[in-house]
Amino acid sequence: VVLTGTTYARNTVWNSELSLWSDVIKKSPGKARGYNNVGMCYYESKDRAKAIPYFQKAIEIDPLDYKALNNLGLSYMGEGRPEKAIESLSRAVKIKPSNGMYHINLGIAFLQKRDTNKGIMEINIGKALRREQRK
Repeated sequence: VVLTGTTYARNTVWNSELSLWSDVIKKSPGKARGYNNVGMCYYESKDRAKAIPYFQKAIEIDPLDYKALNNLGLSYMGEGRPEKAIESLSRAVKIKPSNGMYHINLGIAFLQKRDTNKGIMEINIGKALRREQRK
């Protein structure tokens, strides 16, 4: 009976990605990955406002978490805040300059801000990096 109750409780954690990663945060609050992944659950459900604090917490725990920086930038773009997106995406590019998608995302943020020259430049860098990685 005890094992049945334990199994049931554990299965509720695996009910969804959000419940799984929320449980990870409860059990490992000092690790950035859980916060980034909860943020992604909200981001993918189009709830950027809920996603942002989770990405920020991941970055607070690990300032070099380029995935969380990229995800935060994408969330800011979705919220129509290109200046904040550029700040976050620029940090992601600085940490992981070989990632073409980060350059492309930064370029889109510059275009959203109506800075066409920087936008096109970053998109071209990103496209060149992605072409090179496919070889």
